Amino acid sequence: MNEYNNSVLNDSSVSLEKSRPVYEQLCGKLKIYIKDEKLKEGDRFPSIYALSKKWQVNYRTLRAAFGLLEKDGLVDYTPNRGATVKKNDYAKKTASILYVRWQADAFCVAISDGIQRYASEHGLAYLMVDARLSHELFLDAITHPGQGVDGIIIVPEDSPEYVNAIEQTIQSGRKVVFLDRVLPIAKASSVCADHFSGAYQAVNHLLLQHDGRPVYYLGPVKSPSSCQNWVKGWKEAMHSHNLYDIDKYCIDSEAIKAELGFENLNRSDALVRIAKRFFEIKHEKVYSIFAGNNYVARGIYVAAEELGLKIGKDVFVAGSGDAPRSETFSVPLSSIWQNSEQVGYEGAKILHELITGSLKKPIHRLVPAKLVIRESSVAADSKNKSTQIG
Repeated sequence: MNEYNNSVLNDSSVSLEKSRPVYEQLCGKLKIYIKDEKLKEGDRFPSIYALSKKWQVNYRTLRAAFGLLEKDGLVDYTPNRGATVKKNDYAKKTASILYVRWQADAFCVAISDGIQRYASEHGLAYLMVDARLSHELFLDAITHPGQGVDGIIIVPEDSPEYVNAIEQTIQSGRKVVFLDRVLPIAKASSVCADHFSGAYQAVNHLLLQHDGRPVYYLGPVKSPSSCQNWVKGWKEAMHSHNLYDIDKYCIDSEAIKAELGFENLNRSDALVRIAKRFFEIKHEKVYSIFAGNNYVARGIYVAAEELGLKIGKDVFVAGSGDAPRSETFSVPLSSIWQNSEQVGYEGAKILHELITGSLKKPIHRLVPAKLVIRESSVAADSKNKSTQIG
């Protein structure tokens, strides 16, 4: 038996949340040493006194944390000797991962299919919570995922409430992987489609097809991070064609919605009205538009038809994503194809590697995106093309 294991004392002071009991957070940190097998059967933790000084926490609070470890059967605590790690299978147990689904739609189904495929291949316990479009339910699932859950996969919202909830669950010892978008949380990993490259491909294609005519961006601008990367890709493509005075071509759909009071409309109706407003304020003989996603593109199609404009003649469009399915549009839609199932699969893989310790630090992975060119974006002399770029 070791006198005590020095690796615990080598750690710096812990970062603690005010919103949760400190002893629970300390217990989560202590469990990590057993989970990562830094302390094995027979190893002894440093004394509570030494740890309380090193981590700058209250002695009694730290003793309560060890009490939770003892209750979980992970240590034996002996007064004046401290806590010794018991024989356990904590490091070897089947990992349990949780996916919190925002809503039941095609994107979330594809994400879940990818996670489930990886979990099945590697014998992981896979759980899913349906938040049903409720922020309250989503946040509760993050902070209270259930006993035995080792890690969480989410498509996060960009808000302080979500940041706090995610940091809280990380402090409890769980790993977190973001899908499709990221938040500024250092200890979380992410897997996203390469939104920047996809947007660049789409806008560059429109510029080449139409003799460098400036391309409008219509869609969300500020949030989430995927939208920010669409805008960055749009800007880079415009700059590559020597177009720099471009702010007037960036149209924030969320700003129009707020300005005209569309918040209470369903998504489809709101996007049609947003597109109509766009055509009212921007007068062009011919439009080239990169739509933030295919739902925005659908709004453009409906609005254009109601205003007597023809897609592929008066209005050239490229979208992003594959819902609604691009080939089902009245004029097949050029769109950035994103393999959402692969995003889910890679997210589960990274989470598993973080849980088992084969990945030591957070990682941010990109899944390639491809532009599929269809009739909506091509000039008259280039019709009947359907190709992939990327």
